[in-house]
Amino acid sequence: MMKIKQKGFTLIELLVVVAIIGLLSSIVLTSVNSARKKARDARTLEDVRQITLALNMVRDASPTYSWPGVSGWQCLKASGSCWRNSYAGNSTIGNALLPFMPEIPKTQNPNAGYYAYDSYLYNRAFPGAAGSPAGAYIIYALEGGDFSTKCNGFYAGQLETGYWYCYFWIGN
Repeated sequence: MMKIKQKGFTLIELLVVVAIIGLLSSIVLTSVNSARKKARDARTLEDVRQITLALNMVRDASPTYSWPGVSGWQCLKASGSCWRNSYAGNSTIGNALLPFMPEIPKTQNPNAGYYAYDSYLYNRAFPGAAGSPAGAYIIYALEGGDFSTKCNGFYAGQLETGYWYCYFWIGN
């Protein structure tokens, strides 16, 4: 009598293939998450640059050559609040920026929920701290890493795990 050989994979072979696929997918997901963080940080730095240009244009167009808004920290959005409801939005800034920046960008770090959830923080007359000059500043959040290479300005602290806060001097 002739034996009929069954075709197929053994359980061990299937488990090895599943383990290899799992390992490869975890490596891919890690690199994708790292790329997302870098992309959000790059977008944040570009947004800060655009906001800085718009604020400089507002100041240049002002008859008193002054920064928009009132003194003290305030959200760079027309209404609402930000940074744990500690600072209010300012329609004066929103209206002043409107000709130069139709929409103020939201922050690119949606997980930085406690502080920089959806708005950059702005101060038209910050006295300066830690060796930084007095003048107008924007505070923004970046995701982890070495702040000395990521902050395009001065380091404000790590208020949440994984997020570095930087303050950027716009000018006097």
